[in-house]
Parts: sequence; C-alpha cells; structure tokens
Amino acid sequence: MLLALSGSAVCRSASDESRGVFFRGINLNGPAVVIDGRPWDGDDPRAVETRDRTFEARDVPLDPPTDVDRARMIRSSRWGGRVNLRFPGIPNGSYRVFLYVWEDNDSETFTIRLDGREVLRDFASGSAGTWKRLGPWPVEVESGAIELTTEGGAANLSGVEIWRTAGDSAGPTPIKPDPPDPAAVRFFDDKVAPVLARNCLECHGGSIRKGGLNLATEVSARAGGDGGPPIEPAKPEESPLWEMVESGEMPKKGRPPLSEADKLVIRRWIADGARWGTAEIDPFTATTDRRAGYDWWSLQPVRHPDLPAVKAGSWPRNEVDRFVLAKLESKGLAPAPEADRRTLIRRLSFDLIGLPPDPDEVEKFVNDADDAAYARLVDRLLDSPRYGERWARHWLDVVRFGESQGYERNRIRENAWRYRDWVIDAFNRDMPYDEFARLQIAGDVLAPKDLDALIATGYHVIGTWDQVAHNEGSASMRAATRWDELEDLVGTFGQAFLGLSIQCARCHDHKFDPITQREFYQVAALFGGINQEEKERDRIDLGPGGDRAKFSGVAHVPYFRE
Repeated sequence: MLLALSGSAVCRSASDESRGVFFRGINLNGPAVVIDGRPWDGDDPRAVETRDRTFEARDVPLDPPTDVDRARMIRSSRWGGRVNLRFPGIPNGSYRVFLYVWEDNDSETFTIRLDGREVLRDFASGSAGTWKRLGPWPVEVESGAIELTTEGGAANLSGVEIWRTAGDSAGPTPIKPDPPDPAAVRFFDDKVAPVLARNCLECHGGSIRKGGLNLATEVSARAGGDGGPPIEPAKPEESPLWEMVESGEMPKKGRPPLSEADKLVIRRWIADGARWGTAEIDPFTATTDRRAGYDWWSLQPVRHPDLPAVKAGSWPRNEVDRFVLAKLESKGLAPAPEADRRTLIRRLSFDLIGLPPDPDEVEKFVNDADDAAYARLVDRLLDSPRYGERWARHWLDVVRFGESQGYERNRIRENAWRYRDWVIDAFNRDMPYDEFARLQIAGDVLAPKDLDALIATGYHVIGTWDQVAHNEGSASMRAATRWDELEDLVGTFGQAFLGLSIQCARCHDHKFDPITQREFYQVAALFGGINQEEKERDRIDLGPGGDRAKFSGVAHVPYFRE
C-alpha cells in the first residue's frame, strides 16, 4: 500500500528494503523484541537517548491489525508536543530511517525532522488506533549518531528502524540462518533450550541483555554482544560461550555452575554446528531456582503415583495413610496414638459442621462398640445442612463474597444471599467439582433456562464494585476502574480455579510463575463481556419454556455483551 503524503511515502514495499541492509530496530518504550525475524533493541540509553514522556495503552484496537510483537511495540511510545530522540553508536555512512507512529485518541498534526532536516510536514495521525510506518528517509551519518525530532501536536512515536544503504560497509553483516534439520531442531528444543532458559536468559535474554548479548534467538545470539559473537559453529574450543561455561565463569550472580550433563549438551550442540530450533526460546521453558517454568510440579498432568513402601504395614487404613506414614518414617517419626472416642467425635463435629456435638450424641458414640459407628457418624454429619454452611464459608472467602459492594457507598446487595445459598446447597448436594466450577464461570451459557445456573454466575459480581467511579466518574476514571474490575475478575479466577496469581502479569511477565503479560490480557479478554448492572428488576425472564424468577429490590447481576 502506497500513501503519498507531503512528498514522502507512508508505507513502502519490501523492494525498498531489499536495496538496503537492516542495521538496528529500537522499541522506544519497552523491552527488546523480535519483529519480522529481526532483533530490536529495547528502551536502553545505549540505543536511544531521550527524556520524553512515556505512554502505553493496551486496550486500543490497532488499525490495521498486526502481529503480536509489532502490536506490543506500537502500543507503547514516547510522546509530546516536541519529541527529541538521539540514536548513538551508529558508524558513519549512508542510512535510511523508518518511523512507527500511532494514535491512541484524537488526531494530532505534527512535523518530523531528521538531523534538523524536515522530512514530513503537518502529518495527521488519524483516528484512534491508527498506526503507520513512515519513511524511508535518507540520512548521512557523520558524527556517529542520528537525531529525530517532532514539533506541533502531541506525537506518539513507537519505534525506529535504521537500514544501511546497499553497498555501505558500516554495521553488522546480515545473518542467514542455516536450513532447518529435524533432528537438530529436536535436540535444540528438547535439550539445549531448557539449559539456556534455566541458566542464561535471566541475564542474556528479552529486555535484560548484559554485555549486549541476547541468547533468546538465533539472530541475536549469532550477532553477539559487546565482546563479539559468542559461538563459532562446529568449533566449541573457539567459542567464548563454551569457554565461559566450561570454566564455571558463567552463569554468574553467585549461582552454581552448569552440571556436567548440561555442559556436555552445550558442547555437543556447538560441535554439531549450533543448529537452532524454536524461533525464540521461551524463558518459562524450564524451572530455575528463582521462578517456576512449564515443568513445575503443580503444572503437570495429574497422575496416579506408585504407593510408597512402609514399615508399619498394619497402620494404614487407606492409600492416603500410606503416603502420610512413609513421610513420617522418612523422618524417623511414628504416628500419634489414636484419639479416644470422646475426642474423636468433637474433632469430627467441629471439622465437618463447625459446631460442638450434643452431649447425648457424645455419650451415644462413646458407648457404641460397633466398628461401623465412626462411619455412621461421618455420614450423619455430611448429611447435616450445617455441613454446607460450614464449608461454603471457605469457598465464599476464596471468591471474595460480600453482601455489600464496598468503597465509600458500601451499599447492601439485597440479593447477594441467592448466590451464597446456591454455594451452600451445592455442598450439601455433593455437587461434582467440575460442575460446580463450570456453572459459576459460564452457567448462563451452559444452561440458559436454568435459574440455578444463572444464580451461580453471581460469582462474577460478588466482589467489590466502585459505584461512584462507574456512575459518576469521568471517562478516564471509568476506564481505569473498568481495568481494575477486569483485574479482579482475572485474579479471582486464577486464584480460585488454578491456584495461580495471574493478575501479577497485568503490568509485566510474572516474576515467579510461567505467565506472560500477553496471557493476562488473553484471560482478561475472556471476561471482557462481563459487566455489572445495578437496576430494579421484578422478574428475570429465562426465555420460552424457562422459569420466571422473582428478584425484588436492587440487584447486582452479571450480564454479557456481545
């Protein structure tokens, strides 16, 4: 697509790039990324010098849509009525510059200058979400740097590409990856990538690249860092990476050296030509001593383990007892003596229904010599309606249930008891857990004519709700509150059903669990159609053939927008 604008092309074809060599890409407000297979520098003083303000908006749909990595770069920017960027460390020579710009709100008009020379006058940024790749603009570098400035309306500048003009010898030589070999790819992905992920990427991958070295991709790894390329394919003894690993100098930061097995993996890989596999190593490929990876024990499929051997074989009454006894015996401990019947009925009663047993019930159990008396006692307590009341309290705490909405108004929710009673009844009916979970998450979709299923989705709206911000706040306050509300939905879902704090990845990749920021917004998108509504309702119509339910007073109910 060619758009002529003030004598400059807004977008150029790939043939323009074929007459030059990619030299450097800079993400002006964010981490290092890989775009079109090329490594881009992040917001690093060695790549860009600027004091301009930063801006980021992840919820604005891009026009036109683009791939994930490019979108991540575009949506974060440097902005202002006068932006000043300086790109140091560029050898003298002839270059072309491309500039990514985007608009998050209303159209702005500004002028762009390159090394003081006007390259685009009165550029109009367009409607919200519009992004463009402007250029290329030729520039002759004579002082080891390129300066780019804007003037006029508020400009959102996301990224810069610098290409070396064909025939100019400045800059690195383009890297042509070796053709893939299936066996080499499997060896890299199964053996090499986990070693690099566990031991190297914390310092040499993603946004952190000590010594300028990024080992996360083939292109960046072979390009090397401040000390040059770290790998000489087929020559481990001449590869700085192997020298550092073999001597134990790497990894640093007080961490233990690689095991002999891991060292052999690295040496064999380099000796076989250092063939690559995956395009970019996922840092969560393997667990380290600092964070969990995809191989963390709690993220593995459930399996039936072998029963452990025990010495006191007559003590266990079931399979769980064998695991308990095996752990005790491994510590040189023996089980505690069995509780007497008076103690046992009190423990069981408090545990299952949260209340002390009736004195007559205690005496009856103490004097019952039947071996089946304990089993009958358990069944009786499980059949008690008090059982659901006792154990529903735990679940209601997990899903942040409240009968008032919180914040400064803290209004009472007159119908919150319906969800509370549904949870109690689910426990008393011994509802299977998978059904219990599905109905709360999407009961209205799974059973649209079932009143119980609709009430179960009250799970989504029994947390705090900021009435003032939603109903009386400014547009920016409502937007901020909406994202806080989505974070609450994501966080509750992750903690209640997955045992993971997904919400930590709202602002950055999770620091301890294998959850990326991208995955946070994928989960948030699942809940993006859920909204709270506060309104008077006399009845809820469940559709043709469905029941009609009486809801008196003001109710907070979830509803789903298409």
